[in-house]
Amino acid sequence: NESPRFADITGDGKPELIFHTGGRLGYARPGADLTQPWSFFPISGKEGWGRYQHGLGFGDVNGDKKPDFLMVNGWWEQPAGKEPGDPAGVTTWKKHAVRLGTRGGSHMYTYDVDGDGDMDIIASLDAHNYGLAWMEQVRKNGEITFNRHEIMGSKPEHNAYGVKFSQMHSVCLVDMDGDGLKDIITGKRFWAHGPKGDSEPGAPAVLYWFKLVRSKKDGVHYIPYQIDDDSGVGTQFTVGDLTGDGNPDVVTGNKKGGYVFIQEVKKVSEDEWRKAQPKRLNNR
Repeated sequence: NESPRFADITGDGKPELIFHTGGRLGYARPGADLTQPWSFFPISGKEGWGRYQHGLGFGDVNGDKKPDFLMVNGWWEQPAGKEPGDPAGVTTWKKHAVRLGTRGGSHMYTYDVDGDGDMDIIASLDAHNYGLAWMEQVRKNGEITFNRHEIMGSKPEHNAYGVKFSQMHSVCLVDMDGDGLKDIITGKRFWAHGPKGDSEPGAPAVLYWFKLVRSKKDGVHYIPYQIDDDSGVGTQFTVGDLTGDGNPDVVTGNKKGGYVFIQEVKKVSEDEWRKAQPKRLNNR
């Protein structure tokens, strides 16, 4: 998988490496002898995934306090009890088939976007094409389904602010402005495969953060703020406080080079602030 993850899946306080191999989704961890190869614990049946699969995530989808796994074609529910591979445990997790993208994007996240108490899903939809969305969790008769809400598509009018770019090959979810809500950070991967495999390979390699806003008038919406227009993202990037000032900074690397973007807070007048805000299309 092109978006492997590193997180504590078993609850023992130690992170595992999450990926798929041989067509099966699972995780790996070291044994007592750290010089030996890690053991792989498959949690799914064979799904026919290829070598360069796009889209992978984890998080507590159903609210049982156990991380589940996400792929473009569904989510796998972690059961109670012992882990896969244990003779007394289950061999596979329950698959819930649901389409969470087109060909699959990049890093997928569970987060309560709308603040209603359950976990929604955030994902780019195609690593080499268009589409960024959040998927609202809906429960009916005990079943979990998702309603897709488009944040950005293949045309400017698909976004309330007219923003459009492709190839969101990596995504981070971080509270960028300290308001307590996690925002989306992503951008365009520059020249991943060139004109033979990419949409708009020559378009600016932009980097954005999308501010999550909840309001009674508009419900949930995201405001796009451009960080840069000549760097973009790679297959992975990271966000963290590099300077110790409490503000998240962004570190990226791709075929354009390596970049560090330091967030700086500047005091401005209310008029200056308003003029700097992204403008909605046609008063949307």
